[in-house]
Amino acid sequence: MEEKLIKEALGKYKTPFYMFSVEDAEKTISGLRNKINGRANLCYAMKANPFMVRYIEPYVDRIEVCSMGEFEICNELGINQEKVLISGVLKEEEDIIRIMDTFENRCCYTIESPEQYRLISDWASNNQKKMSVYFRLTSGNQFGMDEETIDGLLKAAADNNFIEVRGIHFFSGTQKKVKRIKDETQRIKDYFIKMKEAGHEFGELEYGPGMAVSYFEGQKEPEEYFDYLDEFGENVKITIELGRRIAAECGVYVTTIKDIKTTSDVNYCIVDGGIHQMNYDGQLRGMYNPDIRVIRKDGIDYDDNAEMKKYVIAGSLCTTNDILVSSKEFTNPQINDVLAFYKTGAYSVTEGMLMFLSHRLPAIIINELNGNMTLLRENIETYKFNM
Repeated sequence: MEEKLIKEALGKYKTPFYMFSVEDAEKTISGLRNKINGRANLCYAMKANPFMVRYIEPYVDRIEVCSMGEFEICNELGINQEKVLISGVLKEEEDIIRIMDTFENRCCYTIESPEQYRLISDWASNNQKKMSVYFRLTSGNQFGMDEETIDGLLKAAADNNFIEVRGIHFFSGTQKKVKRIKDETQRIKDYFIKMKEAGHEFGELEYGPGMAVSYFEGQKEPEEYFDYLDEFGENVKITIELGRRIAAECGVYVTTIKDIKTTSDVNYCIVDGGIHQMNYDGQLRGMYNPDIRVIRKDGIDYDDNAEMKKYVIAGSLCTTNDILVSSKEFTNPQINDVLAFYKTGAYSVTEGMLMFLSHRLPAIIINELNGNMTLLRENIETYKFNM
């Protein structure tokens, strides 16, 4: 994201805020499309950044929805129902019935348990609607079902005129290395072969490879492994499910230095944000340096020849854990300088301890393709929710 856009936002809005670029997201998706080269469809896991779902939807084939709240977002925004995949480990009866009453069989559904199968099957039968489902194969945790359970449900679905089993859904985690993705895809491929030999051929695979994003200085750019797309043959339609990999690079988190001090020979920059709002996967007490850019205030003279010094970037929370970066070299930082943390387009906006200490929620700003800057959310006081 260009610095001039951040400066433009700084002229209108108080920090801290998140700023997301539709153009950057589109470029990321376009790059992924080129590498996939028509071998698979692309699904956006909206949990990575729900604020971007309306802007990303036109560029992807599917939107994964993992909660009732995410469903309500899609419903109110008018997201194309035929693109929606209803997922999630928990589907409470009243929630899944509301979803099915609203979207009916225009979207697809994952099945995580025999109970979820029962709920969807009963609604389908009662409403005479044929529902498209994917059975989620577990990777050894609370998500999905083992092969034996899936086998039993396949037998039940064979006699059910209102359930169409489209294929298998598999996801085991995020920030994965290529070797693990290769191991997983081999396991899935073996399972598909085994099921075909047993008389059941899956036509589709919804796979979340959990591709990594390099956040910190010194990290190599992660490899993008797409060779597995050729291993399942032309008869298996593959959809790649990505969240972090699509959204990470489209966002910046912007916060202002509000105090500078030296305590026991340690230099500190105190910012008006903190770890309750800014989160990088793998960051521990600020040990690693992400891509941070200093935006100087216009009209102020700086001694850029001054000695570079190491600073701890600490947030505004009353906890010693609120360290954004434990050692960052700066040349003559000043109070009211702004720090832009890049690659914060995924999860930071929702994963932080946003309600901690009753601080305000950061504003949400979108840079649209037409050049317009749209405020999706103002800075909101949270103390009323905590009393």
